Amino acid sequence: MGNKAAFFDVDGTIISTKSMVSFARYLELNTSDTIKVTALSLFLKRLYAKLSTDEARADLNRHYFSIFKGVSQAEVEKAAEKWYAEMEQSGDFYIASTVAEIKRLQAEGYRIVLVTGSFAPLLRPLIKRFNIDAALHTTPETINGVYTGEVVGSPCIGETKRTRILRYALDNNIDLAASWAFGDDDSDLPMLKLVGNGVRIDPVAAY
Repeated sequence: MGNKAAFFDVDGTIISTKSMVSFARYLELNTSDTIKVTALSLFLKRLYAKLSTDEARADLNRHYFSIFKGVSQAEVEKAAEKWYAEMEQSGDFYIASTVAEIKRLQAEGYRIVLVTGSFAPLLRPLIKRFNIDAALHTTPETINGVYTGEVVGSPCIGETKRTRILRYALDNNIDLAASWAFGDDDSDLPMLKLVGNGVRIDPVAAY
């Protein structure tokens, strides 16, 4: 008998915002000499609202990370911690029903795994807050601690979420038929259909 896991999308599923858009907006309002993202959040918001295919979302995801070319990873991580602390102060940052599911499944012995197109600096505070076991996410490339503007492999969106979960399940002896997955978007369907208990939650206005 294998291990059990519960896989969670993040944006609009655990938190009530699109993390990358929100972070871009935060950077706009808290400009520095090393991270400049003027008008990026509005651009992303408009595009996200129009996108309907995994391929288009993946292209947008790659474009997003290109803005960090030449930026120190440490600088982004520091800004991400400040962004998270500010967002957490809002009373509606977490989606209560999903948080309750995380706690329930943890108590029942499930491994909790995030599966998201977002990236590590925006996820680390969330992982710490809820004692998350693992995170499958998009990985922007770095060389010597500096972002190159490229993405390692494919953005963790749509079918790539399914592929990443399959790999994780194989590496960790996960019984997918006994596992759960939660998501709010059509792009989460490959992930939801992969497990025995796939839950499509009501979409949240995530901008």
